[in-house]
Amino acid sequence: MQPHRIKGQRVISGLPLCMTLLALTLTLVGCGVTSAGSGGAGGSATATSNAALTPGSAALNGCPNTSASGAGLTPPDLTLRHGGIEPQHVTLKTGQTFEIRLEAVIRWGLSARDASAILTPQGPQGWYDASQRECVWRFVAAKAGTAALNFAGGPVCAPRTACPQYARIEQYAITVA
Repeated sequence: MQPHRIKGQRVISGLPLCMTLLALTLTLVGCGVTSAGSGGAGGSATATSNAALTPGSAALNGCPNTSASGAGLTPPDLTLRHGGIEPQHVTLKTGQTFEIRLEAVIRWGLSARDASAILTPQGPQGWYDASQRECVWRFVAAKAGTAALNFAGGPVCAPRTACPQYARIEQYAITVA
């Protein structure tokens, strides 16, 4: 059977283009984020609020450790933000503490060079700070030397949403004297 043509309209699989687009639109309108209830008889499905899934929020962030925090730690001697593609150079004395705080809207990964003997991690690394909406890495300057801390990652996006494709790099050169 040959598809018939209606004057002025293209035909896809036997349906005019406008009908195909309408069917596709109606299919996509029904998409959403839901989570199942407790299950079993009488269980119900509830809708999950998209507001809770805002990138950088407690429910959706790029921090490696989302459940632990640095609560109870004394304030650091130095807080670093926004290293950039060119390394931010920092000099510390042995025994000083510092934090690196990065935006929680990026799914961060850390690559450290020569850091194990020079810097000692303090607390969980990459924890989520809800008050600042940042990922936090905290270190103690343990021994004289130079270490490189390189962070890289891409955007955090809510499920079933368009997600831009880009990468962020934050670099720090830490010298302990």
